[in-house]
Amino acid sequence: MALAFIRKAGAEETVEGSRRRAVAARVKILVEPGAWDTRIRSLPAGIRLEPGSLRVEFRDPQELLQKLFVLSQAIAEDFEQFEKIAAIG
Repeated sequence: MALAFIRKAGAEETVEGSRRRAVAARVKILVEPGAWDTRIRSLPAGIRLEPGSLRVEFRDPQELLQKLFVLSQAIAEDFEQFEKIAAIG
C-alpha cells in the first residue's frame, strides 16, 4: 500500500515538474545586446546594490525580468566585485 502511494506521489511530482518546466520554457526575456556585458559597477538605473540590500525598480513584469537578467550577468562577469559590494561589514 505504501509503495503504491509513493509511486503515485512520484508520478504526480514528475507531471508537476514537467508542467513547470514547460511554463518556464515559454517565458521570453527581451534584453538589449549590451546586457550580456554589464558589470556590477555599471548596473542600469533602477538596480541598486548595497551591503545587505538589493533594490530593483520596475514598471511591469517584463522589465523586472530584464533587470534581474542584467543583474545576473553582471554578477557572473564580476563575482568578486559583487561579493565586495553586497557583503555586510
